[in-house]
Amino acid sequence: MGKQKHLVLAAVYELMDQNRDEGVGNFQTLKKLHRIDGTYTFISKYSARHHLFNELKEVADWKESAVTVANQVIQFNLIEDDIITSPELDAFGYMFTLGGNDAAALTRKGAVGLTDIVSLEPYAGDSAFYANHDMVQRARARGQDTNPDPYGKEEHLSLYKGGMTINLNRLGVDEWVSGLVEFDNEESTLKISIQTKAFSISEKNPKDNKLDEFLSKKLKHIESLYKVKEPDSNRKEEYYFALSRKDENGFYHMLLIKKDNRNYKVKENFVSRIKPKEVSKQLVFSLKEKVIKVKEISEEEFRKNTMNSDKYEHLLEDKKFFKDLRENSNGYIVYGKIRGSDRYKVLFVLDREKLKERVKELLETYINGFKFQVGGRDYAMVPVFCAVAITKSPLQVFFPNIGITSLGNSRFEITGLVAPIANSKVEKAYLGWTEDKVRANKDVLENKVGNKLARNADSEIINLCEAVDKKQIIEQILSELGF
Repeated sequence: MGKQKHLVLAAVYELMDQNRDEGVGNFQTLKKLHRIDGTYTFISKYSARHHLFNELKEVADWKESAVTVANQVIQFNLIEDDIITSPELDAFGYMFTLGGNDAAALTRKGAVGLTDIVSLEPYAGDSAFYANHDMVQRARARGQDTNPDPYGKEEHLSLYKGGMTINLNRLGVDEWVSGLVEFDNEESTLKISIQTKAFSISEKNPKDNKLDEFLSKKLKHIESLYKVKEPDSNRKEEYYFALSRKDENGFYHMLLIKKDNRNYKVKENFVSRIKPKEVSKQLVFSLKEKVIKVKEISEEEFRKNTMNSDKYEHLLEDKKFFKDLRENSNGYIVYGKIRGSDRYKVLFVLDREKLKERVKELLETYINGFKFQVGGRDYAMVPVFCAVAITKSPLQVFFPNIGITSLGNSRFEITGLVAPIANSKVEKAYLGWTEDKVRANKDVLENKVGNKLARNADSEIINLCEAVDKKQIIEQILSELGF
């Protein structure tokens, strides 16, 4: 298949102090950046991500991903969610940390990249004082003696620029590496260990009557017994690992037993839905696992309904393909042994139509704007200028270049568009602006940057902001991307 194209977007907004800093006492300050030509205010990318996601929850029914708290750290819960069930994890990424042999954590860099939103007009030091006079009048009308609570705020009304990239090699595809993966044909479930632990095997099924008697009181239906030690451990203590047969609920019960002066005691007990495996003279077992209802399918069916996963699959041996059967799921899962390794790679792959839907929802929300209400002040993120580029890589070509020149009467020309559109990684660009606020710079309007600007039948630049039918233009962009 050909190389995947990507989306790069930028927008200019008219806003007023939408992201406060820490503040001093009852005086609220703005987030600021200092440059050689002055001081600029900005809205952090974290705030932009928060409000963009809130809009997607409301208009596109994106759900909030489950979270968990471990060791006083809040993180997304990958046992409950993944990129198939959660567009939030797919778009914005995650980090999921645990102990054990897999302590390096499961991480995903966001497929959607956001810039900070930075003012295009310098901050001049404006501020204002306010007070709760209405509340005071109500209290006094009830005979209460009270005075206003004054507070101050830095204020900055300005045009702001921001950007977003969508990496279409990453959106809709995720990969995990696991020490244990098991397909249970009877249950039609795929079990993926998220956290494993391993012991070195010293002896299998050792003969010890006293140990057997001890175990008979602690664990039913013992299937295997091992004399073990922790990997790379030089300690002389004797440890044993006992494994039961799978119980009626599909769980394996395990005991780690320590021998102490000819006596035995249980040091730890474990429960898992994945059967431990002997790997390279080690016993590997799962401490936490994700269980997914699936149906095994052919590779042909998988290829027909997905895109962009083939770049990972050549690394795998003995691949198996599955349709995800979880409720409201639209995805597929592939797993296999990593070549030259005892570990497995698991690929989560979104259905092609669902992937198209997520890209469309991101495009529509960014181009049309999203709510951004802070402290009761609602300057919605509705672009007065926007740009969308189809590119060979998700390189943010617009944000560093965009500037403004005053045209008088609070109207501006957007400058810095020629260089990004002329960039060799840009295949096509779509522009839009609101005429009573801004216009594109003259060189772009006169089409002095080659044939990369998208045009309609009348050979005019397609104005995304004022287009009558944005949906048609978005469908055109999606078609260019191969959907």
